[in-house]
Amino acid sequence: MENNITDLKTDSSHVFLQLIVLLLKSQQSTSLQAYAAIILTNVVPFSRNKDDVGVLVQSITPVVFNLICSPNTFLRGKALWLFRNLVSKISISSIEEALAHVTSIILEDSIGFDVVRLASEILLVICQEHPKLSCEKLKLVLPALMKLIKSDDLLLLFSGH
Repeated sequence: MENNITDLKTDSSHVFLQLIVLLLKSQQSTSLQAYAAIILTNVVPFSRNKDDVGVLVQSITPVVFNLICSPNTFLRGKALWLFRNLVSKISISSIEEALAHVTSIILEDSIGFDVVRLASEILLVICQEHPKLSCEKLKLVLPALMKLIKSDDLLLLFSGH
């Protein structure tokens, strides 16, 4: 009987995750996508089954990359936060693809400080989690880092303010 309950919990958890992924992928409402990103941000680090996490990460990574480019600042911030939690679980090739998105956020002038700060943190996490990134891809990040240095945003990032 207890084994059936465990199976039921696993099945219901799987269905719940599938629903959240569908919400993340839905283009009906940016608010629903943002809240789905918030939920997944909390689910991914604590998932016990690595196979399920791998499948989940594979299915949402392209969607998260699209949401990072969203004109909606709230959605973009939540997608960046989710991406930050996915960095250690994503392949190097996907990370290299994401570098262009993250770098463009930092280079954009019209974005708020919180989003730039989060994008900057992601660059640091990427470099820590994936030290074997290709030099060509890391060169893409240099203009963003130079902008951060010139604007003192990098100092604010390290100071925690």
